[in-house]
Amino acid sequence: MTLYRGNLEIVEAFHYQEAYQTMDLTYPLPDWLKERARVNDKTLELETSSGTLAVKPGQWIIRDRRGNLQILEAQEFHKIYRALTR
Repeated sequence: MTLYRGNLEIVEAFHYQEAYQTMDLTYPLPDWLKERARVNDKTLELETSSGTLAVKPGQWIIRDRRGNLQILEAQEFHKIYRALTR
């Protein structure tokens, strides 16, 4: 898992890519996302307090330090965040 720094805070981020599976044919989701998401065909469905949201391949899911989730297009994500190096 890579952490990303934004202008004001550090967030966890997950980049959804189509047809990416592990050896056991499951989609590798980070622990913080496993209970709130499921892969349905080529779409990742994300359960939020506002209902179910569809995440398209190439989009990023951001989890801030309060646990709130946000979906961003790749271009927007890279304008706001940069990877932290350890």
